[in-house]
Amino acid sequence: MKRICFAAAAMLATPFIAHAGPATEAAGSTTKTGVVIDLEYWGTVTEATSRPRSVGDAVHGMVRIDTRVAPPDFSFYFPEWAGEYDVNQECPRNCLPERTEPSGFVTSPGIKDLGGPVYDRVRVIDSDLDPLGEWDRDEYSVRDYEIRPYAEGAGWQQLEIGVASPLDFIMGDGLVQSFDLRPAESGGGALGQFVSFLDGVASGFSFAIERIRATPHVCRP
Repeated sequence: MKRICFAAAAMLATPFIAHAGPATEAAGSTTKTGVVIDLEYWGTVTEATSRPRSVGDAVHGMVRIDTRVAPPDFSFYFPEWAGEYDVNQECPRNCLPERTEPSGFVTSPGIKDLGGPVYDRVRVIDSDLDPLGEWDRDEYSVRDYEIRPYAEGAGWQQLEIGVASPLDFIMGDGLVQSFDLRPAESGGGALGQFVSFLDGVASGFSFAIERIRATPHVCRP
């Protein structure tokens, strides 16, 4: 099915720009009209365990977050000022049955649907909402995590991206955020990591992020 997306915010060439707003659904419709966020990043490899990546290589990638299929916010520790959106929350015991179908919530090139549990996650922190004023940084982190079914042998792939800054670049604890940030220029930082273990072969690399940009798009089926 073809989907059409329209930019929801104009991005300017400044250290950061922020905006937040809710996803929407067409009234009386069984198909969703909502917002997807393209999280684009540029950086440099700082550690690599296998080829073709090497330390010093440039990194450029994108992660897509689809709010139309997002799980509900379940922020247990800081519900007033943090958003935590998890597909299959990790828990040590008495867990709910794991979802194994493709979630479509967080997707990225290079991460395959392995047919097992999905642990996609987005966490949002707006330090301005901290009632005690103790948290001093806004944060936005994303994880695309796929696991192979146990019966098919051990296997997983995971990409994690995280950015934190004392700048006020997050507005509220909702998924839909818009920013263009160079963390080092604002006294913050951003890191990423890709790891893969398939068919007995392990690979991965870590990278520092020099620039990260979140662009919301309104999408219609």
